[in-house]
Amino acid sequence: HKLAIAEEIESDIDLTIIQKRIKGKRILVADADASIREITDTILVESGMIVETMATGQEVIERLSENKEEFYDVLMIDNDYNDKE
Repeated sequence: HKLAIAEEIESDIDLTIIQKRIKGKRILVADADASIREITDTILVESGMIVETMATGQEVIERLSENKEEFYDVLMIDNDYNDKE
């Protein structure tokens, strides 16, 4: 019983460390599936990240080309677009 509690505490500590590291980080999520974008957005925002979502690879290219001053800490892009962008 004590081991299970210790593992749970350790898991909570690890999660806290991760949350502190990702809080405020900017992420761009690109996926053709709107439900995937919505779920991913919800989870990441709740984790403290600043999220921008896009539906196509073309949108990503245009967004990244618009303002070279802005940056993302993470790009999360679906690699299976139907339109093969």
